[in-house]
Amino acid sequence: MPESRRFILLPPLGVRLGSPGVRPARGAGPLEQFLAAIALPQQAALRALAGAALKVLDSIHEDGAKLVEMRPEDVLRLRSAQPGVRVVPEVFFRTARAPRPLVSVLAPAAARGTLTVTLRIVSRSGAAPVAGADVLAFTDYAAGEGSEGRTDASGKVRLRLRAGARALERLLVYPKSGFWGMQRKNVPLAPEMTLALRPIDLREPDLLRRVYGVVSEEHTVKLPDPRPQVRSRGVA
Repeated sequence: MPESRRFILLPPLGVRLGSPGVRPARGAGPLEQFLAAIALPQQAALRALAGAALKVLDSIHEDGAKLVEMRPEDVLRLRSAQPGVRVVPEVFFRTARAPRPLVSVLAPAAARGTLTVTLRIVSRSGAAPVAGADVLAFTDYAAGEGSEGRTDASGKVRLRLRAGARALERLLVYPKSGFWGMQRKNVPLAPEMTLALRPIDLREPDLLRRVYGVVSEEHTVKLPDPRPQVRSRGVA
């Protein structure tokens, strides 16, 4: 007997039906409402559901996508009865991450023939130190020559570079969280340097708003007011 697998049931377009004037069958559960709303005739959807070994595991909305568990033959039965229902296998995707370049050639440990640079990473807003940021500094990017380190509590990191270097071909900063990263090319060197990172502001318009404009409240996350709350007590 074939084992059940996980699938996602979707309407013909999007992830929710939301059609005005839809009247689900009396006594129908969430999945029956979903299928009946997008199916013509409605009775075919109910018969297909009744004849399939289907288990609803999760749902984003009454008329939205459903995570279900069913056998492959039941998938074919449902598709034949309701061609408008999209049945998509459950798939997991890993977060896309750009590969970081590697510093493969380090300056010698001896003080002779090296140049030490102290780099301080701060916030562009308020100049607070940014701790835990990974810094990669390349004097020869193609050869992988340079130095790397992580900022301390004061936002500082010491980089040991080859003597005679006047500039960094590439400087990359990867903050731990809360800030946008940074990449700079042909950065002049100095014994002490400071770079400011831009904080991530979740209240700025994101891609969803730029493309679609106004977004409904159900697709947004309400954030607390960052302004300090001032409380006063009356004086008798």
